[in-house]
Amino acid sequence: MLFKGTRRRSAREISQAVEGLGGYLNAFTAGREHLFLCQGPPRAFCRVFEVLTDMVLNSRFDPDDLGKERE
Repeated sequence: MLFKGTRRRSAREISQAVEGLGGYLNAFTAGREHLFLCQGPPRAFCRVFEVLTDMVLNSRFDPDDLGKERE
């Protein structure tokens, strides 16, 4: 759900912000654990970290998207 967008960024903008710097963004869930993986060049650390922080702190949770994810 965090990849669906934030108050400041659409899903596409999140992807472009990280991948445009040569980075990679992914996540997975195992039971109650959630792992977010961000990789990128060292010069892009601050920017990639800012995008990840925005995703965690400012995510939008659209009820329709929640229903789809539950299925």
